[in-house]
Amino acid sequence: MRPSPVPAVTFLVAVAATPYPGSYWAVAGLALVVLAQAASVPGPLRVGRAVLLAVGWCGVTVLWSVAPSLTVRHLALLALLTVAAALLPRVLGPLGVLAALATACRVLLVASWALYLLVPAVGRTQEVYQYGTLEGVFVQRNVAAFFYVAATLTFLVRAAAGGARRRDLGWAGLAVATLLATSSGTGLAVLMAAAGVTGALVVASRARTVGRRRLVVAAAILPAVGLALWLPFNLGVVSELFGRDATLTGRSVIWDVVERVVAESPWLGQGSGALWVAGVPVTDHMWAQTGFAFYHAHSAYLDHLVQTGVVGLALVLAVVLLALRRSVRRLVASGDVLAMWPAGTLVCLLFYGIDEQSFASSFGWLLVVLAAALAAPDGAATPEVSSLGRTRLEPSSRAVRLRTQPLGPSGRTAMEVSGVR
Repeated sequence: MRPSPVPAVTFLVAVAATPYPGSYWAVAGLALVVLAQAASVPGPLRVGRAVLLAVGWCGVTVLWSVAPSLTVRHLALLALLTVAAALLPRVLGPLGVLAALATACRVLLVASWALYLLVPAVGRTQEVYQYGTLEGVFVQRNVAAFFYVAATLTFLVRAAAGGARRRDLGWAGLAVATLLATSSGTGLAVLMAAAGVTGALVVASRARTVGRRRLVVAAAILPAVGLALWLPFNLGVVSELFGRDATLTGRSVIWDVVERVVAESPWLGQGSGALWVAGVPVTDHMWAQTGFAFYHAHSAYLDHLVQTGVVGLALVLAVVLLALRRSVRRLVASGDVLAMWPAGTLVCLLFYGIDEQSFASSFGWLLVVLAAALAAPDGAATPEVSSLGRTRLEPSSRAVRLRTQPLGPSGRTAMEVSGVR
């Protein structure tokens, strides 16, 4: 009997909604439950080496951290979250992971609208800037927008995979409407880019030959990834691209200050998890320079540079690019529709990281680890599983087993993903 998906769904909800009072212990406790479930499933427990190297480097930074106790505390949760996320496919199977993620997205979408409509003092922005926009269960509207973009991509991939297509498209539509209610220009721009790439991957998955799939995937992925990696180091064009004012609503002020701190220790950083807390001298100095407090660098790339240096950022990007390469290769080789989720999500994270936390946040890193686990060579070799009592995955050496059904005398076939609901 397979483990219940309820702890995994609860874990995903808890991580996506961070930060909130008690979130550290809530995420840690639920991660331990997921780890216990993974241990109950026969077979070796595996976490990708690239992921382990990235987390390991975060641990090494305690040696020179400006706040060692904060780094140790951060590392403990990071390690638990990482291993739990990496082992989720072992607990639920690839389709089960997407089903659990979709369920978590539905829970948070409904909860966010409930707060927005019924408790506006909590569910709506109370600051003068963008007053009344939707925050829902999240601490800030940009954090909410990031989640809704990820939710939209998840629903779109499930719809492309088959099964309850209308239902998934309906939820995708609700996620887009919720994103619009946040008035996030960044979220809308990133969604358009990531959805465009995902749409191209859908076209590629339906191509008849490997050559055609390779051509479509290369045309979609290479320019998108190149642009996403170029923009963070050419921030002067970001305001026009994301529809912001000249300062990107204060981001450029933050970036100037953070870049000066990065220059003090470019290779090693100030210590993972050691910043953005009052009382840390480096943080207090940055806040004094800007004249206001800020709790991340408003760029995942800068956040990793200032905390873990060039080495740390390089290791994280290696995880992302390796997972992206593996998922794209699987899509090209087999037309595997499930490979679209890691690929589309990772492209989304690279773009979102330009002026938001993205893969530097807890939820963003969870998505990176999930994508890496699903894209891994053995990430698809999962026994038959049941997800939320509805989704079943047949045993196969691929991520999914495809059934072919004749469409008519032409001999053409349609691929149907086994068990998607």
